[in-house]
Amino acid sequence: MNIDMKVNYGKGIVESLSSPEYKVIEKQMFIPMTRAIRKEVGLLGLIKLVFRWRSEQKKMKRRDWSGLKNKGVLKEVFEATFQLIALMKVLDDLVGINKARNLITKIYEQTEGKLQEKKSAYNLFAIPIRDIKSSKDSFLAFKEYTKSQFKAGVQEKFHESKIIEDSAGILAVDVKFCVAHEVAKELGNADWSYPWCEIDEVVYPRMAAQIGFNYSRSGSLPEGASTCGFRFERHNQQKTDF
Repeated sequence: MNIDMKVNYGKGIVESLSSPEYKVIEKQMFIPMTRAIRKEVGLLGLIKLVFRWRSEQKKMKRRDWSGLKNKGVLKEVFEATFQLIALMKVLDDLVGINKARNLITKIYEQTEGKLQEKKSAYNLFAIPIRDIKSSKDSFLAFKEYTKSQFKAGVQEKFHESKIIEDSAGILAVDVKFCVAHEVAKELGNADWSYPWCEIDEVVYPRMAAQIGFNYSRSGSLPEGASTCGFRFERHNQQKTDF
């Protein structure tokens, strides 16, 4: 199987989130997101949240981001980052940081769960999970696909990462810079970048269970670690070509 021919191969997370495949997933996420937030803040609170969410995004766009722009960060990366961080900021104001984090996690878990229930061809990252699972060596397919995503993330200036280990049974990557973390930190609270971190913590463990590998993280930038450390290790060290 030519994994480099599969959907969203070689695209960074921001580009993948604007793909047609993710737009379908985004629609499926809308209902659980609306329900979860309405349950927490009520209908009037939900309406207020939408207006404040839009307002915060506008404020973020007007802010001086020349430092990040000089690093080559693309407009699309800023916009995707502002969208999630503005949501987290408003939720923090309304319900507090812990409940905000729980809401984000719940929304991701419900959406990913529904995708698995329906045996969707894609997961919450818009990764073609069905194709990867059907490869002769699904871990190798996953590893090559994931490396292409990290590389694309560097190219789109969303993060700076370095492959620490790349063997038949292990892929370890350290991310030492992330636009989401930098933006949230500049706005006053690194925790507001949580949605970008939590999507990893929801999707990768489920992929690990489906494909057959262990996923772990040594730490994250918002938590004060020097890097976001990703480690993927296959269960069975025997490999085959795909």
